[in-house]
Amino acid sequence: MMMQPAIIIGAGLSGLVTAYELKKMGIQALVLEARGRYGGRIWTLEGEGRGTPLEMGATWFGDKHQHLIALLLELGVGYFDQYQQGTA
Repeated sequence: MMMQPAIIIGAGLSGLVTAYELKKMGIQALVLEARGRYGGRIWTLEGEGRGTPLEMGATWFGDKHQHLIALLLELGVGYFDQYQQGTA
């Protein structure tokens, strides 16, 4: 029996991680995205005259997000520790 590729709707974090995990299991996946970019709500706005990049979504996560931290380490993606105590 020939295995059909999985179809994943949406190239946000969930869709991209799903495609990545399927690929590790040897399952082909097709990711479909309506927008002209990947990332979903994770988006860094860059462009002429803006100077410093501006994060438009998904700007922080805490140390309790162990699955996300493990994925970032596996992919070699850097991140900054977040302050979660003290007063502002």
